[in-house]
Formats: sequence, C-alpha cells, structure tokens
Amino acid sequence: PAATKSPFSAPLDERELAKESLVAELGGGATALGGGAGDAPSLDRELVAELVLQLEKLNPTPSPATSPLINGKWKMLYAGASTPGVASLQALVLAARSAPRTPQGVPLVDLGDATLTIGREQPRVEASLRVRFLSVENTLKLLATLEAKTGSVMVETYKEVESAQFGLKLPFQAPLEYQRSLVVSYVDEDLLIVRSLKGAPDILYRADKDWGAGTDDGWESVDAAD
Repeated sequence: PAATKSPFSAPLDERELAKESLVAELGGGATALGGGAGDAPSLDRELVAELVLQLEKLNPTPSPATSPLINGKWKMLYAGASTPGVASLQALVLAARSAPRTPQGVPLVDLGDATLTIGREQPRVEASLRVRFLSVENTLKLLATLEAKTGSVMVETYKEVESAQFGLKLPFQAPLEYQRSLVVSYVDEDLLIVRSLKGAPDILYRADKDWGAGTDDGWESVDAAD
C-alpha cells in the first residue's frame, strides 16, 4: 500500500508559495490592527482564510507550542482575535487615523509597527507599539506570561502595561486580570500562526532573522506543563 504522506514532509516549495502569497496579501501588516481605511490596501479575508488553512495542513513543526521556533521577535501581520491587548492597540490605531492634522497635512499622531517578542524567561511575551505625538515618541508595552499546556496549546496571562516615555507600569490585577488559551497551529523559521479557542487567527512574521533555534544560542524547547 502507498505510504501515508506526513504534513511534516510536505514539499518545501508548496509551503513557501503559500507563505509568500499570504504575506503579500497581508501587505506587510498594513491592516494588522484594523487600520484598513485610508491608504491601507484592501484585504481579501476569504483568501487569507484559505491560505492559513493550507499552511496549517502543511505545518512542518511537531508539537509547535513547545518548539524553540516560537521564540524571537515577531511583526504582527494580522490580528483576528479580539483580546484586550489587541483591542486596545486597534482602538489606538483608529484614534490615530481620525486625529487632526497640522496645516501642512502632517498627522499629529504617528504609529510604528506592532511587534511581539517571545523569550525564555517569564513574562515571556512583550507586545509593543511605537507611538509619536508631534515630536514626542513613546513605546507602549504589554507584558504577559506564556505557558505550554500541550504540544499545541498555550495559556497567555496578561501581567502589566508599560509606558517607556513616562515610566508608568500598570499591573493587571483582579478583577482586571485576563487570560486566554491559544492553539499554535503553524510555526517555522519565518511564520507563526496562533488561534483563539473560537478559531480566530493571529498571523505573525519573524522580524529578527538572526534568531537561533539551538540551545547554544540561548533558545531551548519548553516542556509542556503537567
């Protein structure tokens, strides 16, 4: 009988083609936080969903939630899960787009890329967004712990919000604590796809190409919690 084809041995060019198509459709993250108005490109959500499903079937990484590949700095390309952290960033994007401009047409509020850094030490997750109001620059950070529960499921718990410019730290405390479970459905050297339990995907692209997946470079596999 013919051997069963494993998704971990799918043709490389098939995955690469799907990845390239997905990244191109997402426009480098121009619509990542819902800022699809103005000069942002239109987004074919049906095509995005189809490409995500195709990549998930070709996931090359067994037990992705415990893989060292999830470590590193990631750029948010698409945020489908309406979590408090993402929702706050989305609201900030919409406010920036609707803010008045100077007489010269220069926006009063300018936003940089939204990035996500995952490390080994808790809190493992740092989500950041650069904001500039007139000539004053600030970086907003959201810190969270991240624990692997199984080979594909992780639990993210938000810990605090920081403002680099003003030195503020606002911890998440009861009843404002927030926790969510995530399913890591795809990860490789370039792309990370996670879904909420409701199925909404977040799509991230590796921002640091000098990452190291081996233990000699400081990245290690994380054992799933008992």
